[in-house]
Amino acid sequence: MKRVMLVLGALLLGVLALVPGCEYILPQSNQPPKAYINAITPTEVNQGQEVRLSGHGTDVDGQVVAYRWRSERDGQIGASAEFVTTSLSVGDHAIYFMVQDNNDTWSAEVRGNVKVLPAVTTPAKVNSFTASLLTIPAGDSVTLAWNVSNATTVSIDQGIGTVSPVASVTVTPAATTTYKLTATGGGSTATAQLTVTVQAPVLDIVFFNADPEEVVSGGVSKLTWKTTGATEVKILPIFGVVAKEGFLNVTLTGEQVHTFTLTATDGDKTLTAKVDIETYLLMPTNYSITIEPVLSESGYVRSTGAPWANHIYVGDDTNNIGIQGFVSFDISGIPDDAVITSVFVDLSDRQSTYGQPFNDLGCLRAYAHNYGTLDGGDYFTGSPLGALGRWCSQDQVDTPGGGLTTGFNDALQDRVGQDRFQIRLQFNDKATDNDGNNDLVRWSTSALPKLIVEYNSYE
Repeated sequence: MKRVMLVLGALLLGVLALVPGCEYILPQSNQPPKAYINAITPTEVNQGQEVRLSGHGTDVDGQVVAYRWRSERDGQIGASAEFVTTSLSVGDHAIYFMVQDNNDTWSAEVRGNVKVLPAVTTPAKVNSFTASLLTIPAGDSVTLAWNVSNATTVSIDQGIGTVSPVASVTVTPAATTTYKLTATGGGSTATAQLTVTVQAPVLDIVFFNADPEEVVSGGVSKLTWKTTGATEVKILPIFGVVAKEGFLNVTLTGEQVHTFTLTATDGDKTLTAKVDIETYLLMPTNYSITIEPVLSESGYVRSTGAPWANHIYVGDDTNNIGIQGFVSFDISGIPDDAVITSVFVDLSDRQSTYGQPFNDLGCLRAYAHNYGTLDGGDYFTGSPLGALGRWCSQDQVDTPGGGLTTGFNDALQDRVGQDRFQIRLQFNDKATDNDGNNDLVRWSTSALPKLIVEYNSYE
């Protein structure tokens, strides 16, 4: 900015020089900034310790924009007003500081001093090296722990390798083992060692368990065991030779007590242990539920192919058009393992009967018909087979459980695991008697057929 002002001033002077009677005053030249060292602390340190340097600058005709610190021994060491360094080399340092203004002019250097002594070195020291146990049975583990100071490297033999100065490690020696710790640092090496004694194994069955000890037939029990000092371990029956320690799952059936024997030997002695697992037969629970139609999925279809939902009609109408009823039951609440033991069919809660359908059209029959969503194509033509139920009089319809309904059990069993059980109701002796009268049975709204289902389940 200052340089721009000087250029503009020079141009202005040139113009004024051309104008008669004009006078002008030459601008002052740039004044260099001044640098000041606030502090260098401490002025005597050991190599690697912190030295804080702080300075500032002033500029009477501008502002300070940059800083530079240098050491007579190490060269440039900083470029900010204040900083901390730990990298000064050993020796007496003359420290110089200068600042730059916004016209790129540097100040004269000012000087300070700091003395850096050689770093103090402390020899490596093993403060502690211990084992949680100095004597263990074969196969057991022990924790080694140590505390080392002033070390640059720490290692432990026996395959452990380089470690942190303060740490621990768990080891499982197979035999009596001596561990040596070596610490290096400060121009010295320190060592420590300890011995973990591993006792000869003694033949023993530490435990042999079954969990659970009582299971349903077809269930699983878990055998777990641990032995010491054995050269061979067997579990009979079924398994034979097994590991000295471990677990196995066994599936058992029937209604009885199953005995398993574990044998452990070291060649001289033999030990045994037994566990009993009792299996029992699970009896299913009997349930009874009442299922009513899903009315929005139920309805009727005329022989002309016209469907009608929410009302269940079966018979014929005044136009001598045959009508078949369709009923959808939600059976999603019946579990997948259910065994249907009985289906009680109750058509008695009807809304009304018109004419004499049983005299004019014959017996009312029910057929399995998994139609899904009701439409005009669901009307059945032809001679149906495999009726699930039959009602040949109004009395049989009006009697809960009336008529012949033995086919419902198997038909419902076939649908277990599905969401819906759907049936078709029709008079199939005649579709219509052509008398121009309504001959039909009607269920609607709260007056609907229902199924009372009994089944066995383990759920």
